[in-house]
Amino acid sequence: MTEPLIVLNPDMRVRTANAAFYKTFKGTPEETEGFYFYQIGKAVWNFDELRDKLEYIFTGNKKSESFELSLDFPQLGNKTLVFNVMQLDHDNVKSSRYLMAIQDITDRANYLRELNSNKEYFRLLVQNAFDIITIYSVDGTIKYQSESVERVLGYQPAERVGKGEKEDLLHPEDVEKYNQMFYRCLSETNGVVNESFRLRHKDGSYRLIEAVFMNLLENQYINGLVGNYRDITEQQEVARQKEEFIAIASHELKTPVTSIKGYAQIIREHYLGSSDTEVNGLIERLNIQVGRLSTLIENLLDITKITAGTLELRLTDFDINDLISELVEEWRKTTKIAIITELQPSEKIRADRARIAQVITNLLSNAVKYSLAAERIIIRSSFTESLGNEKARVMVSVQDFGIGVSIEQQKLIFERFIRVKGETTDSIPGLGLGLYISSQIIRRHEGAIWVKSSGAKGSVFGFTLPVENQGAEAKKIY
Repeated sequence: MTEPLIVLNPDMRVRTANAAFYKTFKGTPEETEGFYFYQIGKAVWNFDELRDKLEYIFTGNKKSESFELSLDFPQLGNKTLVFNVMQLDHDNVKSSRYLMAIQDITDRANYLRELNSNKEYFRLLVQNAFDIITIYSVDGTIKYQSESVERVLGYQPAERVGKGEKEDLLHPEDVEKYNQMFYRCLSETNGVVNESFRLRHKDGSYRLIEAVFMNLLENQYINGLVGNYRDITEQQEVARQKEEFIAIASHELKTPVTSIKGYAQIIREHYLGSSDTEVNGLIERLNIQVGRLSTLIENLLDITKITAGTLELRLTDFDINDLISELVEEWRKTTKIAIITELQPSEKIRADRARIAQVITNLLSNAVKYSLAAERIIIRSSFTESLGNEKARVMVSVQDFGIGVSIEQQKLIFERFIRVKGETTDSIPGLGLGLYISSQIIRRHEGAIWVKSSGAKGSVFGFTLPVENQGAEAKKIY
């Protein structure tokens, strides 16, 4: 037999052992047969725990017994063994023998220990995570929810399993948003869906939850939708306080800056005929710096209005080319770089003229700032007539020949506080708000804004707008 076997007398002397015993435990018949079991092989089996088990069987005249021990052998190392002991010749106790089969389950025991260790590791990891991990069935019923639901929402997991978020936790105003997220996740196998909504805490308050959903219905172990919930209530409140501070600070700064600008204008008019070029130069630089500060404050105010949903669009009909020509004429007075216009005839568009002027000004300003060594900037306009379901649109682009925008930066360039980085950009003023504000204005006009760049050869920033905007005369940006 391949399983190690050994036959013992009632006094626990070895009568015989099979070849598998000698092969497995590195012994020989000469140092085994006739010896007490604990003496064989230079007493390698002399373990207190093993002695106690065998003496209990032999002295208690047990017919059969099975037990498992982990023993540390000098040459073989640690082994996990299962001992099966059976008494033979039951009728004659004095001459009866005991057959002991020894099964080596070391590999299996190690595997089970590792499996249990990993299981406990991940259980503790999930249990102590701050995010809530939830598994849903296709109808939205909770199949599993991690212990962190108590930390975030005050419920025990057992209180939530078998229920759904819509039944009693979801804020009524967020039900439609939640449904759309859930159905979108159902239709996208292995796709990731992000959303935020409010869930009711056990104390009755609502917590703002940032959720990430993944469809793992085809995974045989999960077979459900997995939702990862993070409580962002405090972060949202901090962000709100920050926006409120920026709004208050910007508003408070606007009044003194306006006064300074007015005083500078009075001084400039007073010295208008002066031959003192140094004084005139100082006044001009003062006006430039005050203008920059005013622009910065206006940008900060626009940011707070966009965040709060109070930035209004006042729609009128106007010619985009006339607007571009006016702005270019003003810019030509402030820069030595040639600004070339390539304007195609267009229908009038319906948009907020002042806000579109703000966007074009931002694009021209960036083109000048980031291409000081260039000789020209090109601003273009084009018109596309409606075709089928496609609406008539105008496109405006500003091409510079400056430092360019890397592929990585292009992905983030229209986010807040993102600026183009380069060897010479540290000295260029700005907070990285202009393109973000421009993108928000264009998006609210149902348009699109974009950038194309090929490294150090320069960049093209542009936007498209529908000719007919279906909005009201005055509407807020939300």
